[in-house]
Amino acid sequence: MTKSMKKLLALYFAIWITPLVLGLLYVSGLTGSRHAFFSEMTTYIIQFLIIVISFMNIYFSLKLFTFKSVSRSIRNNPEKNLQIYINWNIFRYICYILLIVANLFIYYSTETGDVCLAITGALLLASCFCFPSESECRYIITAKEEPK
Repeated sequence: MTKSMKKLLALYFAIWITPLVLGLLYVSGLTGSRHAFFSEMTTYIIQFLIIVISFMNIYFSLKLFTFKSVSRSIRNNPEKNLQIYINWNIFRYICYILLIVANLFIYYSTETGDVCLAITGALLLASCFCFPSESECRYIITAKEEPK
């Protein structure tokens, strides 16, 4: 396993460590109690946007390597295909981490953010299906494009 693949695995596990750390900070009282920082309408709009973006991220993260432009970018550079695969996974994992932090921020900062906690669970569940592997990269390289 290459060094960059090990770093990618560390980033993958950071997806799971992030909500644990934020939860421990909240339980220990370091992040304060649940206060409504926003008006009710603003809270509703922010929650709605975060939920929609989270669902879109789940869909696109799970389908990322089936998009032709992504798989072509990996296939067309034989000397750097593993690095391109790792870069796409880093993008996917950073999106997961940012949305988990955003959902947990909404949950911990509002009284009505319980749905955001459930969405965080959905993001964590979806990340289980995004585990990086060199065999997946080899599969993408050897797979043939479907005709139109």
